[in-house]
Parts: sequence; C-alpha cells; structure tokens
Amino acid sequence: MKIRLTQRRIFVIAILIIVVVGIVWYQSTRPPEYYIVTIGGKQVPFRVDPREAASVPVYPDEASVYSLIRSPIISRIDIVFKPADEKDNPLYVVEGFEIARKLSMLYEKWQRPPEFKSYPVDSYENLTGKLQNPIIAMIHPVYSNETAVRVQNRTIFISGTDAHKFDLATVKFLMIAFNITILESNI
Repeated sequence: MKIRLTQRRIFVIAILIIVVVGIVWYQSTRPPEYYIVTIGGKQVPFRVDPREAASVPVYPDEASVYSLIRSPIISRIDIVFKPADEKDNPLYVVEGFEIARKLSMLYEKWQRPPEFKSYPVDSYENLTGKLQNPIIAMIHPVYSNETAVRVQNRTIFISGTDAHKFDLATVKFLMIAFNITILESNI
C-alpha cells in the first residue's frame, strides 16, 4: 500500500501536529484550578498550591504578620534581598514581583495605597522596619537554612531552602496577608 503525499496532505498533517502540540502545551502550562483563589470577587492565581503552602511555619505567629502588613498607617513597603549570583537572582525578581503585585491588589481599596521600593542589602542582620514602613526580606535558597515566614523588628523574613520551598513561603505570606485559610475538608 502506497500513500501519496501531496502538498495538501502535508499541509493538513502539519496543521494537525501544530494543533496537538498546542493543546498539550496549553494543558501542561495552565495552572490547575486549585491554584486560583477567589478573593473579593477577583481571581488571584498562585504559582504553587496554596494547600501545600499552608504547612509552611510562621514565627512567632500568623497574627504578627497579619497585623504588620495590614496596618492602616503603612505608607511604604521595602522589599530587600541579598544578591546571589547572576543565575540565581531572577528568583528574587519573580518572588518580589508576586509580592508587590498581589499586595497592591490588597491595598487598592485604600485611599492612599503604600508605595513599594526594592533594593539590595549586604546583610539580613539588623534590619528594622517601622509601623508605617515595614520591610519584607526575601532570603534566597543559597542563604537559607529553613523554609519559613518570620517576623522580627517589623521585618518579615521569607525564606526557602530551594526554589519550590521559597515559592511556598511566599504564597504562605500572601495567604496570611489576604487572610486565606485552607480547611482540611477542602483538601
């Protein structure tokens, strides 16, 4: 049996291959539904599963993070980071953008939402924020020995021991800021 390939058949086969590859790509890159949380009528996408992020420890407690980040007197939030090498720095960009973008959504209902500033620091020691100007310190996995969210001296430290855990800690922080609670029955 011989199959005769004409230009038309080659074109149809190429279109079918493109469609199949497109469908597979779309399905593999689309976030699963449980990565989307509806908050105040808006759909907020998360890069990792909030159910997994719920287990990230918070020190001293979630109420400390919530009260600091939801203070009505905040005028500016500083997002600081200790530079890593060139191949590792993009992780700061991703996490910092996610924090600023999602917190901006949170604050958009305020008359005067706070401004965001981002800058490098030489050390994470002696960081002290203010009630009107808290600091969010992102601790890259190359500098971290834990995955957690910590509050000390009006500074929120977000750390993870690898890129995925750093994502989880960031989402945990945002869950606290938005007052998102994952119930056992939802799992």
